[in-house]
Amino acid sequence: MAQDPSAAEAGSPPAGAWQPLTPQGVAAFAGAGYGRTLAMLMVFGLAIGMVAAWFVRSAWFPPVARAVTALPASGEIRGGRLKMELDQPVALAGNRFLSLVIDPHHRGEQSLPADVQLEFGVTNLHVRGVLGYLEIPYPPEVVLPFNQAEAVPWWGAWSQAMVALVWVGATLGLVVIWTCLALVYVPVARVLAWLRGARLSVGAAWRLCAAALMPGAVIMTVAIGGYGWGLMDLIRLGLVAIFHVMVAWVYVPLAVWCLPRQATSSASRGNPFTAKP
Repeated sequence: MAQDPSAAEAGSPPAGAWQPLTPQGVAAFAGAGYGRTLAMLMVFGLAIGMVAAWFVRSAWFPPVARAVTALPASGEIRGGRLKMELDQPVALAGNRFLSLVIDPHHRGEQSLPADVQLEFGVTNLHVRGVLGYLEIPYPPEVVLPFNQAEAVPWWGAWSQAMVALVWVGATLGLVVIWTCLALVYVPVARVLAWLRGARLSVGAAWRLCAAALMPGAVIMTVAIGGYGWGLMDLIRLGLVAIFHVMVAWVYVPLAVWCLPRQATSSASRGNPFTAKP
C-alpha cells in the first residue's frame, strides 16, 4: 500500500513505525501507511484476544463443565420459560470467577461465592456481580436443552469452538473499538500539533491516536492475566480498566511533542480544523 501523502505533512518520523510502546514509536505512525497501522492493530488484537480466550477457557469453562454434569435429568428452555421438574434452588458449580445456580424464583437462597454468578430463573437469567445484576429474558423463539443427557455431549462438542470464537470475536471487536476511539482523539491531536507548530493531517492524526491506544491495551492485558492467575481481585481489575483508558491521554500529547516542527510562523499555521486542498 502506498504511503499516505500526509506522511510528508507530518515531517520525517523520529524512527521507523514498528512499535507503539514509546512516545517516539507512537509518533512514527503519523508518517506510516494505513496498512501498517491496521496490521499493528490486528497484531495487538490477536495477542490480547488470545489472553481473553485463555482466561475464559481456564477460569470460566471448568465450572461450566461441572455444571452441565450436575443438571437435572430432564429440562429445557422453550417458549421463553425454563421447564423442569424442580422448584427449589440448586447450586450447580462454581469457582472464584464464575458460579452457576438454578433459582426458579430468584429468591437468593442458593449462591456460591464468585465474581460473576449466572442464576437461571423460570423466565430469565440473572447475571450477578459486584455492581448488581443484569436481567436477560429467555428468547421465546429459542429452544435450548437444559438437562444432563443433552447438555453434556453438546458442551463436549462445542467448547473448543467457543474458545476460538472468543479469540476471533475479541480480536475483531478490539480493532473496531480502537478504530472508532482513535477518531475521537483526532481533534485533540490536531489542536496539539497546531500549538506545537507541526502539521498533522486527519489521516496522520488518526494513525498516531490509534498507536497511542496500544500502551494502555498492553496494561489491560497484563491485568487480565494477573486476574486470571489470582494476583488481583475484580475490584482492582476494574480500577485498571479505568486507568488504562487514561494512558492514551498521556501518550497522544507526548507523541505530538515528538513530531518535528514546521518552518512556519504561528501566524501562518491557520485553523487546525480547516480542510487542506
